[in-house]
Amino acid sequence: MMKALALPSGTAGKSLLILASLVLLVGLVTGEAAAATVSGTVTLDGGVPPTSLTVVATTAAPSYCFLNQGTTSTANGTYSFSLPGTATCSDGSTVTLVAGSSKVLVFVHNSNPQIVSAPNDSIEKSFTYTGTTQTITANFTLVTGKPLEGNVADFRNAPAVGVADVTVFATNGPNQYKFLGQTKTLGPGCTVTCGDYTLFAAAGQQVELAVDDQDPKFVQRFPDGVVDPAFIRDTLLSTSNGCSGTPVAPADEKWCLLFFDIVRAITISGTVSDAGAPSVKIGGARVDAFFVEGADEEIWTWLAETFTASNGSYTVEVPSHLGSVRLTVNKTGYLEGIEDVTWDPAAATDQLGVDIALVPKSVTVKVHVTDASNGDAIAGASVSVGGTVLGTTDNSGDFSFQASSNSSVTIQVSKAGFVSQSRTVAVGITALTENFALEPVPAGADTVTITKAEWNNKNKKLTVWAVSDAQPAVTLTATVVGVGGFTDLPMTFSSRRSRYELQLQVSTNLDGRTVTVTSSGGGVRDRVID
Repeated sequence: MMKALALPSGTAGKSLLILASLVLLVGLVTGEAAAATVSGTVTLDGGVPPTSLTVVATTAAPSYCFLNQGTTSTANGTYSFSLPGTATCSDGSTVTLVAGSSKVLVFVHNSNPQIVSAPNDSIEKSFTYTGTTQTITANFTLVTGKPLEGNVADFRNAPAVGVADVTVFATNGPNQYKFLGQTKTLGPGCTVTCGDYTLFAAAGQQVELAVDDQDPKFVQRFPDGVVDPAFIRDTLLSTSNGCSGTPVAPADEKWCLLFFDIVRAITISGTVSDAGAPSVKIGGARVDAFFVEGADEEIWTWLAETFTASNGSYTVEVPSHLGSVRLTVNKTGYLEGIEDVTWDPAAATDQLGVDIALVPKSVTVKVHVTDASNGDAIAGASVSVGGTVLGTTDNSGDFSFQASSNSSVTIQVSKAGFVSQSRTVAVGITALTENFALEPVPAGADTVTITKAEWNNKNKKLTVWAVSDAQPAVTLTATVVGVGGFTDLPMTFSSRRSRYELQLQVSTNLDGRTVTVTSSGGGVRDRVID
């Protein structure tokens, strides 16, 4: 049979198939001469192959760059050829083998698909290149395979219509993937044979079949279970002529027929973002698609999964005839997102856009406040977040609040007789403690009192009045915590009223924010805006 790939991957299979065909047609070896050799014996059905078979050496996947080839002797099935140190790739470039690390792939290449490897052998073998003095021995045991026939059909039609020009793979079972063969289904222009395929495998060989249609618009028939929209797998456990049990080829008869039902798919794509910050796109989130049925007791059947890219984008493909799916999105630090998606199966739609916003989980943030001069806990310190006072510290100097995960918060801590502190904290997905050590107001500092802090929402005006026992020899400035642009606002001293005044016309609602008045004489005072 034509050796086409090492693993059931359509792309790799095509690359090696093209390369093998190329080297057979050209039959040239380029690159440096080398003393390394490849030799061995090829047997067919326990004897010598009646015609010469070609044995090819290439580099390993994914490049499969050509090294050399030889043919078997019709007298005894032996072959031998030299192995150069440089390989030629299909694009004309060259690759130099590195002793101790480069892999050399040796396989049998022939035009008869019925010639396959024996169950205990492989039609390809891999070796590590060790240098120009290396001798690689690669023996192959081949047999005449038994035919395995079936059909790939589009389930949307009644009766189902065969789908032409899709690839059917044969491997030796789940998670093993010894390559056994591949072929295309018949068509186009066919009639009753549309979608038919024929593969060959050795008698006694356990087989797993898969369909790779190279077309994301097809997925496996529900509810048989969707694996990957571009790679559908099934095993020969129940077939049209009554075969059941372990899928082993009969020794003297045609294999049982195996039919794949595939259906049209609909593509659902979109972006996953943070509900609290829509501009933040969430990468690495798992997106699962389920078909949900049942009213009193829901039954969820899994269809497909994917993960969002770094920009939060995702794409999943599900059977279009279902008409609805439920998407679940999971990411550490966020509550699970659930989105029900519906469409008209009879419509021509094959693309849907669904964006999903995840709600961050709550994280406990503990604020611990101490006196910087002696380390003692400060009770009754005011804790504000984003300018809004949340509460005061207890006798241990602690105050806790909840914040959204994967966010940032601005925390301000103040206490009469101490210099206020403010900092912006990054909140992750686990609880955290922020320590604040407040410096006492310097000795001799003036005393500042805020007599009024009022927000007039109708007129959009902030009014702040303050006095100092050192006025008017000092200057006062006001800061509104957590509001951009409201820093170091100078306060005007009114001799007539004997107080400092600030009136500011703004559009931002300042109700509930905290204003801090600082004196050039060292005094400082906070007050919540009424």
